[in-house]
Amino acid sequence: FEPIPVGAPDGLSPFSPCRCGHTVISSSQTLEDVSRPPYYPVLDIIMAKVFGLVLGFLTQTFTYPSQVWFSPVGVNNGQVITPELSISIQETLDVWNITGLSVAIVPKSGEPEYHSWGNRTEDGESVTPGTLFHMASVSKAFCVSALGILMDDFEHGRNVTPLPPALTEFNWHTSIQDLLPGEWQLMDEWASRKANMKDILSHVSGLPRHDRSYGAYESPKEAVSRLRHLRMAFELREQWSYNNQSKWIALWLNKGVHDNVTIIPSSVYGNASQSYAVPIGTPVDSKHSIEGYGLGWSRNSYLGHDVVYHSGSIPGLSTLISFLPYDDVGVVVFANGGDRAASVMDISNTIMDAALHLRSGPALPIMPEKKAIRFPPEDIANLELPLEEFSGAYTDPGYGTFTFCSPANSSSYCQQVITNFTAVDSVQQSAPNSPQLLAAWPRVWTSHLRAVHLSGNKFVLLWTTLFPEGSSQLKTCVVSQPPYYPVLDIIMAKVFGLVLGFLTQTFSYPSQVQLSPVGVNNGQVITPELSNSIQETLDIWNITGLSVAIVPKSGEPEYHSWGNRTEDGENVTQDTLFHMASVSKAFCVSALGILMDDFEHGRNVTPLPPALTEFNWHTSIQDLLPGEWQLMDEWASRKANMKDILSHVSGLPGHDFAYDASESPKEVVSRLRYLRPAFELREQWSYNNQVI
Repeated sequence: FEPIPVGAPDGLSPFSPCRCGHTVISSSQTLEDVSRPPYYPVLDIIMAKVFGLVLGFLTQTFTYPSQVWFSPVGVNNGQVITPELSISIQETLDVWNITGLSVAIVPKSGEPEYHSWGNRTEDGESVTPGTLFHMASVSKAFCVSALGILMDDFEHGRNVTPLPPALTEFNWHTSIQDLLPGEWQLMDEWASRKANMKDILSHVSGLPRHDRSYGAYESPKEAVSRLRHLRMAFELREQWSYNNQSKWIALWLNKGVHDNVTIIPSSVYGNASQSYAVPIGTPVDSKHSIEGYGLGWSRNSYLGHDVVYHSGSIPGLSTLISFLPYDDVGVVVFANGGDRAASVMDISNTIMDAALHLRSGPALPIMPEKKAIRFPPEDIANLELPLEEFSGAYTDPGYGTFTFCSPANSSSYCQQVITNFTAVDSVQQSAPNSPQLLAAWPRVWTSHLRAVHLSGNKFVLLWTTLFPEGSSQLKTCVVSQPPYYPVLDIIMAKVFGLVLGFLTQTFSYPSQVQLSPVGVNNGQVITPELSNSIQETLDIWNITGLSVAIVPKSGEPEYHSWGNRTEDGENVTQDTLFHMASVSKAFCVSALGILMDDFEHGRNVTPLPPALTEFNWHTSIQDLLPGEWQLMDEWASRKANMKDILSHVSGLPGHDFAYDASESPKEVVSRLRYLRPAFELREQWSYNNQVI
């Protein structure tokens, strides 16, 4: 593009012809600037340079039609913009003093529906479906699309333009320093070296807008040369920058205040509940928005309602705690069944539907996917060595040591391991027939390992949790079922003791809490119909017990429970204690936030490590744990802070099988240096339990 302004901008700004490839856009197609700021020609020029830079790379020839007309047929064979909605939109325009508007409703297939309101000039010329508006920053989506096409061309050999010497490929992870050698430099050394295409396009380079630092007629090279002199607002990838359980939820609904006493400081509330990373960048369905992750809380939108929540899962249990800050209600769901996140979320959503009157009746429960368990085919002859030669101890500094047994091993350890697997396999519908090695490996997320022969010296490693004696006195062999609930009760008590022990206030924990089930909206949320619907979901997903609390901002919660907590038929009640699993992260963050607030205001004067003068979300973990904290990546070791690890952007993946529940935090931390990162620090959200 080479747009040339014709005259000073006074009202609209007609342009001389603009060249795009081999097609000329007629000068009769004026840029009809409805808000008529004098800066638009400047933006046009910047826009032209961006497109000139990007489109100049492309190998295809693009034809730009002189005029495109669509018939206003609307979606679903009818108009979306009804007369009533049109009047409502006009009222909005009047309130906000918007003189003109153009709208298109675009279906996946078929013709778009166009509507327009108001004027495009002070002379009373109407806005029409053919009126051209400047795209402004919408152009960024075009820029990214063009770059993506270019990357695809390089990948598939359609573009063979020589790349700079340091590059062999061009993709989203390409370093800007390698792409612009000798030109690209930021104030921060690490950001200069590590920033890639994805970083700058998703606005996590660390640079703020600095919009007044560049002029309309500067070349891209001139603009880039100035970046080294512009102060960073954040470190690279640190932040996006454009260039009883029911009482707990009630506390969050009231923004940390209980009985006019601030329990969670406002700074903690804000830091914990706002999002810093985007773990789900595309909505999973039409009901949910994309998802952000803050410190101990996830946040998304459900049918237009803001939801702050965290789910949890350990072998045998699934949990979910949610609160809707703008609807003054929260929902707690505890399920007696492992790996049931989808169904627990569906139940919680169904309850929200009823509480907020979002549907006329309960929706049909979601159905689980039926995936057959496939084991490798039996192939004894293909073993390069006798199976016994593969047995023995295996060790890794990050994951520890385990001992594999073959059927021929006669040690007491191996006989017990083989007996446990035999007891469970005898009641399973399918079990591997191929040669296999077995091991006991007590971890939080697994109890045993099974290595099934694939080919040659290759084995498929399967993690599993066995309870060969069942989970109660019935002695039924099960896989991945809770071993004994009183044990979980004790763990729960210890979690509360650990978290509440941080707090400076004194909490009184009653031995028994009796609350009347008043519910929200002056009536029961869980109707008999809804209760039956929830029971259907439990039956489909084989969840043996469930406990739910609907928590209003004020007033008493509404409690309901279904099913059993043990195989002996003991019922789940509102007093049944469930393990919180990862929901505890919200407690952990709150406790840490209160501790930080205490340090800031002098209520805690415990000496900090020598390198620290303050303790907050930006405190370096290396300074907080001198001599202990170390990751494989040197920069991550040095730069990772509290906010990074609490929002799961340390770069480490789950590595859930690398630690055991009996280990001390110090032992877990000492092993982190041996665990391979999946990403660079702050490059991508990756859920991790052991770092937190």
